[in-house]
Amino acid sequence: MKFFLSKVFFLSLFVALLITAGLLFFVVSYLGSFTHHDEKILVPNVIGKKVGELDELITEKGFEYIINDSIFDNKKPKGIVVDQSPSPEYFVKEGRTMYLTINARTRKKIQIKSDVVDLSLRAALTDLQSQGVKVILKPRPSTPVGVVLGLNYNGKKVIPNETWIIEGDEVELTYSSSSRPSVYYENYYGLTVKDAVSTVESKGFSAELVGTTGTICKTEADTMGAKVIKQLPEYKEGMMLRPGSPVILYFSCDSIAK
Repeated sequence: MKFFLSKVFFLSLFVALLITAGLLFFVVSYLGSFTHHDEKILVPNVIGKKVGELDELITEKGFEYIINDSIFDNKKPKGIVVDQSPSPEYFVKEGRTMYLTINARTRKKIQIKSDVVDLSLRAALTDLQSQGVKVILKPRPSTPVGVVLGLNYNGKKVIPNETWIIEGDEVELTYSSSSRPSVYYENYYGLTVKDAVSTVESKGFSAELVGTTGTICKTEADTMGAKVIKQLPEYKEGMMLRPGSPVILYFSCDSIAK
């Protein structure tokens, strides 16, 4: 008991604590320098730069990069970066990978994966758009109304997983419609669901509602007050549809009319 109260004990304890503190300081300092803790560098802006310049602009500045996507835009030079993540002017740790989108030199070719014939027009359009396919609609009087009758590209029948389509080209979708004379189609973007449905049905079309991801409409009143943010078929000036044709209205409860 006398030892724990002696000067020797307190001196030994002090030395032990000093050594422990020194070791902790060394470990923390070493790990900090090893992991570059709190060391961040500015993300370079490579939008508009050519692919051949990327090593100098990115790799030599301590970053890695992956070209993970491409688009085709005739209005922009070929082979340049059109988008990047992280965005320019962000500060991130050295060694971060940048993901780039470039403007391709040629348009990509895609294949339609599924057979949409005999599907409802709504289901077919949703399926095709999810695959990045642009569609031009061609009604044909038939029953039942609103069913896909055929899909053609450059005058030939589209065969799923076989026909190659140049991205951005339009595929002609023939669907069954009423035999009654066509009437003018209107732009419903920005209208409330209630007003859009009323107008659609007054034209003799069939309105179908699709809620987008986001805020869930809690009540029927919320749904009716939500704004239309997209419509299919897409509106074009002077466009006409036959009565009975389905019109798909996409809405969002993030923009409920007050």
